[in-house]
This record gives sequence, structure tokens and C-alpha cells, in this order.
Amino acid sequence: MNPEATKRLEESIQKTLSTHAKNDKSYLWMAYWVIFEREADPDGLEGWLNELKLGLSRATVIKKMFEAHEFQQRLPEEERGSELMTSFTMPNREMVKEFLPPVDDFQVVPLSIDELKEQVASKHWFHQIDLGNGIITPGQDDSAEKLLRIKMPEKLDGMTVLDIGTWNGFFSFEAERRGASRVLATDSYAWHSWDGKSGFDLARRALNSKVQALEIDILDISPDKIGTFDLVLCLGVLYHMRHPLLSLEKVFSVTGNQLILETTVELFSEDRPAMVFYPGTEFANDPTNWCGANPAAVIAMLKVAGFSKVELVSLVDFPIPQTGRATFHAWR
Repeated sequence: MNPEATKRLEESIQKTLSTHAKNDKSYLWMAYWVIFEREADPDGLEGWLNELKLGLSRATVIKKMFEAHEFQQRLPEEERGSELMTSFTMPNREMVKEFLPPVDDFQVVPLSIDELKEQVASKHWFHQIDLGNGIITPGQDDSAEKLLRIKMPEKLDGMTVLDIGTWNGFFSFEAERRGASRVLATDSYAWHSWDGKSGFDLARRALNSKVQALEIDILDISPDKIGTFDLVLCLGVLYHMRHPLLSLEKVFSVTGNQLILETTVELFSEDRPAMVFYPGTEFANDPTNWCGANPAAVIAMLKVAGFSKVELVSLVDFPIPQTGRATFHAWR
């Protein structure tokens, strides 16, 4: 890339980010999404903020981010080290709104009750979320009942929470309501099915929530990418995994203290750890259901993944014969 093209690209990036960022923190937050395609980690964010406070220009910050090892590794090998070669599409205004910097930079225009009802009615819902004013999303999941079963701590004051497999976000918003200082909602498959992420976005807007969102697969999570969290929620996810033990190892890597895992269980007649593998649509005629473990297998996998203490805290019947839904609490 020649110097003139490099300059134009730098100016384009800065203009795009500065249009939506009212301070350095939100500018850097969005720069991470644009350049590294991930959420800013706290240490990195603080480091760049200190650089700006010491007089480094925003233009130089952008240049240094492109030169960083993390970005260079995303480039084809022959392009690494070249002057500001890029592999991403600049975000438009709607994309930038999704970056959600962790500061009150964007004023959300509230919906009227009629507008909210109309938008709720237009979407497919899984969770039943109370949006206020008598409006509850018509999800097929009895989310309030599940909340009782998973036994989430009543107070999460000052804690960080990760919700894996968020879908419409009921449990993310509940963690925020219970006082969590930061909640990161993640999903991949569900945000590409039915109405995608639009239900989550609508609920977040209606609740004026600060819950952050990141589209990422469970097998891609790591402390380097998303950090670690005091409490991790992994609800209704495990049996959808082709690699359940590997998935739990990934979950363990980002769990700072406690995991709450909810999943289907079966094979109750087996005392030893056992699991069924479903190569097709054998389980509930759903090709995304890959495995069904018994409680002993779930406990064993959690311990193999690294958790030192595991408890089965609830077990209820499931409409599918000879299966149940179980919740496990695990600690590092």
C-alpha cells in the first residue's frame, strides 16, 4: 500500500470512529472491534488510554494497532510487516452502533409502548423477558422457572458475568439486575437463526441495559479474547456440542470462580459416566443435538476440564421420555 493510500485509510478509520466516540475510551473500544474484531481487554484498553493521556495522537494509536502482532497474525504470511495492509471492511453507522462502548456515549431513544408491543410481536422469541409496562416476550421457554432451578446467586454486586449461549438474553439481563458490574452476552448459532440477534437487541434497548454483546462460538473463547469472569453461565448449550469435553475446557479457561451449567441428561440407569452420541436427528428431531450425558458423565467431564468442586443442584423431568434437565454448579 503506497503512502497516499495509507494516509487515506488512516483518515477514514479515524473519521468513522470519531463520528461515534465522544471520548478516548469509547474511541478505543470501537477501534478494537474495527481492527482486532473483538472486545477490548481491560489491560490493553488502559494501556492505550495512558498513551493518549501522555500525548500520543489517535492517528499514531491506529498505526500502532495495525503493527501489533495480533493484527499481523490475521494477515496472509506474505503481507505481514507490510505497511498497513488491511483485511477488513470499514463499518457503516449501523455496525458501529453495535460496538456498545462501556460508557454512556450513545443516547438510546426509548420506544413508545405501542412501538415496543409491535416490535415484540414481530419477532420469534425463546425467552420470556419482562420488558415492563405489562409487556412480556412470548417465548417458549419458561425462563422464570428455569431461573429458580439454576439457583443463580441472589446478589452479584460487583461481579463480572459471562453468559454463553445468550439467545434473547434473559439470564444476562437478570445478572445485570442482580448487581453484576459487567455482563458479557455471547452467542453464535442462535444469533444466526430465526430473527438472529434482533430479539436480544430489542430487549436490551427496552430495558436500557448496559449488557455487552459479542458474537463468538464457545470453542473460540479464551482468556486472551474475552478475559475471565467471576461467574459463567452455560445454559442449554452442552448437548449441542460436537465436542462436549473440549467445550467445557474452553469454559473452564474463562471461569474465574464459579460456573452454572444447565443441560439435558439421560441414561439414568447407568451408574458410571456414560453418554449417547446422536449423529443425526435422533434426539427431538433436531440435528443440533449431538450428545446426551448422564449426571455422572457431566460431573466427570467438569472435573477433567479442571473444576475442583462440582455439585448437582437440580434435576427435573423433561418432556422427552427418559431424559431430564439438570443444573450443575462447579468451582475452580
